[in-house]
Amino acid sequence: MQKPFFNCYFLTANKRTMTNEEHLQLVEIIHSEIEKLQGKANTLKDFTGPISPDDAIGHVSRIDAINNKSVFDASLRNIETRLEQL
Repeated sequence: MQKPFFNCYFLTANKRTMTNEEHLQLVEIIHSEIEKLQGKANTLKDFTGPISPDDAIGHVSRIDAINNKSVFDASLRNIETRLEQL
């Protein structure tokens, strides 16, 4: 797990800003997070397709699949929101 990046904040009392090295580290962390979220989004898109009324899976299993789809949809929306923020 990556260590939190706390050295890049602005303190009003000390007038401290980021150094170039800290800025580059922050940019690297952001790009890494974007790549990770895009990978998760692509995976979730596979699970959020329409649920067809297939006779082989049965009524209860289809309801479970629809419930799972709504959970995946919510996760996908959260990831897309996070990507917009980055």
